[in-house]
Amino acid sequence: MPSAASPFGANRLRPLRPVVPWDGLRDALTFGPKSPHELSSPRAAGHWNEGRPPRPQVAWVRIGFGSKPIFVW
Repeated sequence: MPSAASPFGANRLRPLRPVVPWDGLRDALTFGPKSPHELSSPRAAGHWNEGRPPRPQVAWVRIGFGSKPIFVW
């Protein structure tokens, strides 16, 4: 689940911009774009999941009476 617009292209080295809203359901069955990581060390090779976000994302959903946090790993 994106929390900001992509930091690449015209947004490179600029403050984060808000994510563009979307309509309908968002596919969560596959990983999203790769997070940028420096893998200059041979020991680091193979230790990153290609689509893994840099930190857990939090979403709020309505369940019964009120909202509850859910964590997606």
